[in-house]
Amino acid sequence: MKLSLASPSAARHARGFTLIELLVGTVVSSIVVLGVASAFVGINASYQSESKIKVAVENSRNAQVYLERTVHMAGYGIDPRYAFDFSTGSLGTSYGGLKDNFPATPTTFATDDLAFRYRDPSYMRRGIITSSGNKISLDTAASFGVSLRTGQVMVVACANGGEYVVVKTTEPKAATEREIATTPYSTPFSSSVPNCTTNGANTPDAAFVFLLYELRLRVKLYDNKPYLVAFNSFDNPDTADFVVIAAGVENFQVAYVMNRPLPAPDAPSGVTVPDSSTNSNWIIPDVSGEGLPDPGADAPLYATPNLDPPRYSKHPANIRAVRVTMVVRNSSTLANLKYPRTDIENQAKFGADDGYFRTVISTTISTPNMKSRAFFVPAVGDIASGLNIGGG
Repeated sequence: MKLSLASPSAARHARGFTLIELLVGTVVSSIVVLGVASAFVGINASYQSESKIKVAVENSRNAQVYLERTVHMAGYGIDPRYAFDFSTGSLGTSYGGLKDNFPATPTTFATDDLAFRYRDPSYMRRGIITSSGNKISLDTAASFGVSLRTGQVMVVACANGGEYVVVKTTEPKAATEREIATTPYSTPFSSSVPNCTTNGANTPDAAFVFLLYELRLRVKLYDNKPYLVAFNSFDNPDTADFVVIAAGVENFQVAYVMNRPLPAPDAPSGVTVPDSSTNSNWIIPDVSGEGLPDPGADAPLYATPNLDPPRYSKHPANIRAVRVTMVVRNSSTLANLKYPRTDIENQAKFGADDGYFRTVISTTISTPNMKSRAFFVPAVGDIASGLNIGGG
């Protein structure tokens, strides 16, 4: 029998890897794994940071969409004189005045107050109200159709649209009900109940019944975190009757674009600018000292000619657009990134950087229902007296 011997090279490979070869392979593998892990950690950190930044951008977009949808409705179906509200006496001491930081302890949050009314364009019922304004009764074939909360504002207007009364509900009611207890709203509306709204049930002379919405927008704090919220009434916002619009809104600033006449030589006579003479851009208040629209100024009525001075006064009925600027931040700090504050005053209080990403958004929303040049359908208002609940 003939034997064959393996070559020295084959014998060496049959023994496997040497210790040095194993160590070299382990080091190389470790370097590769560490490189992959480091890249993964970096990508994940970048993803987390971008996700937090995306939250701020999405919140700002949510706030903008809501504002453009609701503020655009301001003045719909009501007298433009009462569309916006600038009374802050019921806000409570913890909220301070307009443009003040709150609460008393310094914080990074500041808010203006944006309060407005509009009538529900898709809601109308027929019925009557008692002479004291303490109960609305719909026609027997009707029901409210929507659930009503305590404090819901309702308008009861004569069939010919000449007179009306504004009331608040004093109890909740289910959508299937047809009667509800109320009380006259009073200021700024008249508390008297017109005779034409108290009779004519189940006839063509029955009064119109409308829903009137009130929204008060401002920043509210929870656990020292800011949220833009909309209160469902003009009452003290310490109540829980509100909806959250967007998180992270730490600065909410509002200015009003007023009705502006044509320049000379077509400008009407006797008109003075409502803002500072050194800043006559017809936007208030966009500089210090200009104040807010003034309900005590000359008010335009439905019958006021278009070129008369009351059409260009500082009265809220002359608001033609609302300009809103917001600073929106992400929900938590970013450990490896620093972003400068946008508020110079707060930089001095809290330092220039705090780890939050912030985005600034500004939008101008038109208020077409404030022009009071035509009646709504159904016609509600009195051309002869110049008063107009319809607005628009």
